[in-house]
Amino acid sequence: MKRAGAYSAGLFSKTATALVLLHLFSVTAFAQSRRAAFQHLSKAEKRWVFFHPFAAKKAQRISLHARAVADSLVKAGRLEGPNGGAADAFRHAYWMASLVQEISPRKARKLGEAHEKGNYEQFKKGKLEDEAQPDSAGSVMDLLNNDWGIRFGEEHRISRTNMITEIIIALGEGNLKVMRRDTKGHYLDRDGKHIDMELWKGKWNVPKKLVPSGHAPEPCSGK
Repeated sequence: MKRAGAYSAGLFSKTATALVLLHLFSVTAFAQSRRAAFQHLSKAEKRWVFFHPFAAKKAQRISLHARAVADSLVKAGRLEGPNGGAADAFRHAYWMASLVQEISPRKARKLGEAHEKGNYEQFKKGKLEDEAQPDSAGSVMDLLNNDWGIRFGEEHRISRTNMITEIIIALGEGNLKVMRRDTKGHYLDRDGKHIDMELWKGKWNVPKKLVPSGHAPEPCSGK
């Protein structure tokens, strides 16, 4: 009996040790993952995290969730995916609306502004965002959709599922902003002329035109 008891105690000790090591490994891996994510942030975003450490944990989770939802809607064919399109507008609106449910509207807005400052930092370094060159029109579009999302989040305390549905409806009704395009996906300026993006490489102030979401692509000029 003593040997059996000793064996059981030893087994329990080894199991407990394994569980502790597993927990420590999980915590360490999570911490390393968060540190890696932090290193990829812009200076402006890191500054926001520094002043809002507790909100930052929620913001990281919500940010990843918003991108995953937008990507899934594109794959399901419910939203168009090009940069500056409906999926882009949805992601920013849903991101902010979701943030407002867990952190203050002011903190959410400041995070959105920090993200856009980060895009400008990326632009100056010649880096891309979502495989496209950041520019002034895209930044304005994002900030406008952020503001809409914040207002929506404040006014509608609803489930995430219902929020997704309502924002998709809002997109169709033209309540958000997207880039003006033709049927071939070319960006158009305020006069409806095709913008040759090759001529605007390395330039921030690209003459793209913002239009209400739901704005149908325009006939191609043939270029």
